[in-house]
Amino acid sequence: MSSMVTSPFSRPEQHNVVSKAGRLPAELLHEIFQLALPPDCITDPSWEFDPVPCWSIAWRDKLSFTLVCRSWMSVGTELLYEHVAIRHATQLPLLVRTAKSPSFDFGRLIKTFTLRCFIPHLEQTVFFDDLVTLYSHCPRLRRFILSPHWDSPNPSAVVDSLCSSIPLASITHRGVNADMLPSTIDSFLDRCSSLRSLSLVISTEAFSPKSVHLPRLEELRINLLPLTEEDVFSTLTGWVMPCLTSLVISDSRYISNRLLMPFLRTHGAHLKFLHFWDHEENDSPRHGDRLVSNCPRLEHFVMPIGGLWPTSHPTLMYVDVWGNPSIHRYLDSGIVRSMRRLPLPSLPALRNFRQLDRSLICIQDLPQISPPHSTIDGDCLKHDFLGLTLTQTNDRLVAHENEPGVYPHEEQGLSPRFHSHSP
Repeated sequence: MSSMVTSPFSRPEQHNVVSKAGRLPAELLHEIFQLALPPDCITDPSWEFDPVPCWSIAWRDKLSFTLVCRSWMSVGTELLYEHVAIRHATQLPLLVRTAKSPSFDFGRLIKTFTLRCFIPHLEQTVFFDDLVTLYSHCPRLRRFILSPHWDSPNPSAVVDSLCSSIPLASITHRGVNADMLPSTIDSFLDRCSSLRSLSLVISTEAFSPKSVHLPRLEELRINLLPLTEEDVFSTLTGWVMPCLTSLVISDSRYISNRLLMPFLRTHGAHLKFLHFWDHEENDSPRHGDRLVSNCPRLEHFVMPIGGLWPTSHPTLMYVDVWGNPSIHRYLDSGIVRSMRRLPLPSLPALRNFRQLDRSLICIQDLPQISPPHSTIDGDCLKHDFLGLTLTQTNDRLVAHENEPGVYPHEEQGLSPRFHSHSP
């Protein structure tokens, strides 16, 4: 009897809750959904995480948004198709069919396209035709990541065919892997007149000596491979990049100071962010003062802890060093205390000196995801990512499990300045 009485009241209440959620503006729903998803830095489809790629987990979360209710479907669908990745060659025909659907213009939702798969030689012609068709249905596509692999007997012809088939003038963000042959990459980039950011993997082969003109490029990521020919890097010195403000060099131990210094002298005039990102310890530590002296406008400098840190610069505001969190005593040494005794006459603009946990080295964008100016003295931020929690204070950014005993007040529940944050 009681169920007969209470059920008429429970249903309108549930319907009222759903109707309120359905009345939320699309822009607000989009922001809420974004906060519920892991950040782009750990869901890059070109990365592989064990046991399950974070990209796949994030994709399933986006798909679930579209299945909650009709009012959420539109916003959820936009998120689902905003960043598209092809990780198997068989996925492309299915995506083309979806993009061409007369019932809904899915192609207009695609803003980022990542191609990371093996393309069999016998299927290359059909695959490239499908790629051109897809591109023609994606008017808002601006970020294009090419990381294909193939077994073609004539790889140069494959690259030329791929590059000539796609209009690249509207692309603003590009990523190119080592299989995009260096001998053709200069003509490839010359057609990207609107490029704002470029991620480039440099192989062991030599580039064409032709100079590349990238008038709008602001961000450059150079990923060096073992045994990279040094004349490859000298070719990059001759490129024209007048607007470059951010530079990340991965595994810089593969390049000598003899070539690195001329590169910085040529392209460092407008740099505000400079990051040396090495997977392994560098046997030849970099000299921070020499590096930053070629960058008169530099504001944020990131380097391995083993190098010689900069001691003089007029505009440098933030210094981050990659190191092992177990060496707290080293970080509390006299030189560190002197750098934190602000202001310094030789570093008048310096605001913060910070250690980055080396166990997080796989997150290349970590210094920018959690910038040093996001905390003040005494603050402690906790960043919750997908399966990863980071602890950020004014002087260090570490994986939460690598920070034992530093915040004893957590166990006592006395943490008035400990904030949780999910980027």
